[in-house]
Amino acid sequence: MVNSNQDRKIFTFEGDKYNIENLKKEVLDLISSIAVADNKLKDAEATLRLYALARQTMTAKLKVELSGVEKIN
Repeated sequence: MVNSNQDRKIFTFEGDKYNIENLKKEVLDLISSIAVADNKLKDAEATLRLYALARQTMTAKLKVELSGVEKIN
């Protein structure tokens, strides 16, 4: 997480704080990549919830549609 503190940008990781200006480009790139991965995971989780809801709705519709059909055993 990046915070502004008296014109100093601070990155907090696992409880430790770092001055953004002291971090190498490779570290900044990793931070950025992790943020992208976090956003992609949130999007994927939302998509899965949507699929689950759609499946539940279709299952309910199928149950209604099959209610008048003779069953065989």
